[in-house]
Order: sequence, then C-alpha cells, then structure tokens
Amino acid sequence: MTAQIIHLGANLTLPSRLPPPNRRRSDRRHLEGYLFKAFHDACDDDDLEVARQLLDVVEARLNRNDAVTPDTHRTSVLLVAAYERLWALRH
Repeated sequence: MTAQIIHLGANLTLPSRLPPPNRRRSDRRHLEGYLFKAFHDACDDDDLEVARQLLDVVEARLNRNDAVTPDTHRTSVLLVAAYERLWALRH
C-alpha cells in the first residue's frame, strides 16, 4: 500500500491520511510521537513555520476528542512544552 505524502519543507514528510479513529490508543500515541519528533527536527533546522504547523496538527488531533484520558493529558503537557520551546526560539 502506498500512501500519498504531504511535503512540509525541511525534508519533513507526513502521511496524507491520519489513522482511522478506531485504531488502538498506542497507534494514536505513536503518531503523535512522530509529530513531536518532526517538530523538534524542524526547530533544530530553524524552520519555525513548519514547527508551528506541526503543533497545529497535534492540537487539532487533541481537540477532536472530547474525553480526557491519561494519553490526552500527556499530549497536552508535551504540547505546552513544545509551544514554550517555539516561543523561546522566536524571542
């Protein structure tokens, strides 16, 4: 199966489709881990616009679920830390 790829710049690519919502929790957390990794890579490459867009994707995924679980809390904490890093790099 070949997936269509979205190019975000700075040699970062993401699958054009997100996993279906019925996938296991660990799969969703795994994707968010890739997004955070790509965010930190973009920051390291000083591509702050791509880094911000990646955080927007994580935030959209976090906001589409109504239930608060330990995973959403963990993702929220990581998201706040990532926004702090982005802010520090911009100022």
